[in-house]
Amino acid sequence: MNARKLWSTLQKGGGWGVISRSLPVIAALVVVFGNCSRVDFKTNSLSSKSAVIDGRELLPLTLNLGFAVDPEMKAFDLPTGAIYDKESQRVLWIPQRHQAGHHQIIFDSPRSGVFRLNLAIASVADEDLASGPPAGYQDDEVGYIFIHGKGQRDGCNSDKRLREYWQGGDGVIAPDPKLRTLVCYDGRKDVSTEGPAVARQILTANCGKFNKCVVVTHSMGGLMIEHILLHAREATTSDTRKKFYDHAELYQKVREKTLFVISIASAAGGSKVADLVENPGSHRDIEQMVAGLISRWVGEKNDATNNLVPEFASREVAPMSEDPGVPIYMVAGFSKKILNSLGESLSGLLGFKNWSSNKREKYFNKNMDLAMLDRLVKFQSRSDGLVDFRSACGIQSDRKGDGPGNNSDLDENFEYCQRSPKKPNHFVWFAINLNHERIATNLESPCRWEHNPCEAYFPDPARQTLKRRNEFDQKSAVRIIRTLLTKRQESTDPPTIVEFGP
Repeated sequence: MNARKLWSTLQKGGGWGVISRSLPVIAALVVVFGNCSRVDFKTNSLSSKSAVIDGRELLPLTLNLGFAVDPEMKAFDLPTGAIYDKESQRVLWIPQRHQAGHHQIIFDSPRSGVFRLNLAIASVADEDLASGPPAGYQDDEVGYIFIHGKGQRDGCNSDKRLREYWQGGDGVIAPDPKLRTLVCYDGRKDVSTEGPAVARQILTANCGKFNKCVVVTHSMGGLMIEHILLHAREATTSDTRKKFYDHAELYQKVREKTLFVISIASAAGGSKVADLVENPGSHRDIEQMVAGLISRWVGEKNDATNNLVPEFASREVAPMSEDPGVPIYMVAGFSKKILNSLGESLSGLLGFKNWSSNKREKYFNKNMDLAMLDRLVKFQSRSDGLVDFRSACGIQSDRKGDGPGNNSDLDENFEYCQRSPKKPNHFVWFAINLNHERIATNLESPCRWEHNPCEAYFPDPARQTLKRRNEFDQKSAVRIIRTLLTKRQESTDPPTIVEFGP
């Protein structure tokens, strides 16, 4: 609602933000920032006062209350996630999804009396979120949490290795180190075992004035955060793994603190690679069976690998039918060209023409290991070498064979990513031709290679596919994320101040 319409409504004595005429309110200032509201109230007396203010899920609401200094003033019935700062007499709140409706905050003190603030929060629809994360907040108002993926060691043993994992990608997305937290855990262990420690790190992190986090994950980090968010309730009789819900109260606090998730190359749906390691005998392909047995022999099999088997990941570790409670934005990686034959793979492995010429840059950013792994595993949708579109696009499927086919062209895969039913609260943000190891880092040189520059593809709802946006050519995934988050901040309209009263 713009200022003119708001003023007209107020003059008629009804509608949005009306303060009862019977109240001796001197003035109130409503400052509207595009879709978010920052409201100042100024009164002479607080006795038996009330006001009604509109807001919206996922958008910041700052209420600066112009009370006389009253150290005995207390706030009651604050909505979940709202903060009342007694010294500044300010309420800060970003309503989460599912918090739409009416809320009343009561301010009370023996000296000043009672003031009731009624908040009418509108819901946000999936179609409003499909274009990207909600706008309206600034960098200093939220914090950023980074959760790494699977590894062969405990990530908490070395701060240096933890920083090296992201290779500067974390600093691009979140430039302020005070508002940037790198979470660690043992990437070899079961997600349910490591989950409580990850949750506690999130809860102690500095998440800005609103105490809200943007959680950025890579690979199994996506499975980790979804496990936490999806087990933030008590177990029911129908739940088969009740121990996963032992930390429901702790996980609920994480959900309340999380604004949204950016899930890069998500393994929340598991990976066919893990199934090959865990269940080599179930694969009829002799190459896959042998590779799986060798992987087990060299120690690749562990609790984390078990968690990443698609059926187990999608049904138990992160149940695909349940709502995580916060929006999850998917960033998928892929290779524009894949190895289609054993001869082509051997040619590349031995350094012959397919791999020694400039054409090699079209395969998984020159990563021969990932290119050959992709060919060996025979993903049924396009992959980044370790995770395919089924998982990386947030598709509601636990079948490792789901997809348009191993040899399908890129357009078919883009349509599969966009058209397939998604898990609740999951949205495809974009896909980019970067492999699994590079997609979350700030290594931009591969994005500028002459024969295979980075190209980003975004949802095209009209055509039900992904469409290239040329302005993001030759930019890394983390650079695109930062650019879009910054643009959404800068696109906020200048404040319009409207004064109204009795």
